[in-house]
Amino acid sequence: MTLKNLSKLARHRYERKFCFSTLSRNDIEVIIKHHPMRFYEVYPQRFVNNIYLDTIGMDNYFDNVDGVSKRIKVRIRWYGDLMGAVEKPKLELKIKNNMLGTKLSYKLSKLSIDKELSKSKINNIFEISDVPLYMLLYLKSLNLTLMNQYNRKYYRSIDGKYRITVDTNLGYYKLSQLNNTFLHSIVNKDEIIIELKYDKDYDEQAKKVTSHFPFRISKNSKYVEGVKRLRIC
Repeated sequence: MTLKNLSKLARHRYERKFCFSTLSRNDIEVIIKHHPMRFYEVYPQRFVNNIYLDTIGMDNYFDNVDGVSKRIKVRIRWYGDLMGAVEKPKLELKIKNNMLGTKLSYKLSKLSIDKELSKSKINNIFEISDVPLYMLLYLKSLNLTLMNQYNRKYYRSIDGKYRITVDTNLGYYKLSQLNNTFLHSIVNKDEIIIELKYDKDYDEQAKKVTSHFPFRISKNSKYVEGVKRLRIC
């Protein structure tokens, strides 16, 4: 079984993204809270951090840019501070099949984000963590490419069918395979990314949800944006 075919084992959902810099976060929060679906905050806002891994040829990046129907994104995710000790990191594989996507998640052992971050250290984390053996060879073949951080707020519709996340203060950091200084970075405080997420069973009603937003759906990948902005390839 290939990694891309693993999506058959997991729950599928849609993610509709809206990306813009013309409205403030306060404006967006007013729009969301006055939506007929009565969205409300479900979690305290927090910082989301990711390390992205890709092949030597950046296959996952180019699959996304070229619009390949079946594609995968590999990242390590944690919450809170960007630098220092990370107590509960997760390995996440985001698998897309056209517009439908799913996410596989695995707990990782503790790691530290500092100048000694390297490919070999991440590979060691994979080896001692609860990662399926059939994934190890693939994971260990990947390179560190990008780290990012953003502030996220969470909303849910009153019927529980739809979720919205609002991401602001996006920061991107280029990664190398040996030691890292994190000096090659860009922070974008103007861009705001909204994602509407829902299970595939609720797609027919989704048009009614998006029709009340004064902005259009746009294609956006934080990984792709970070690679482009930092000219990683």
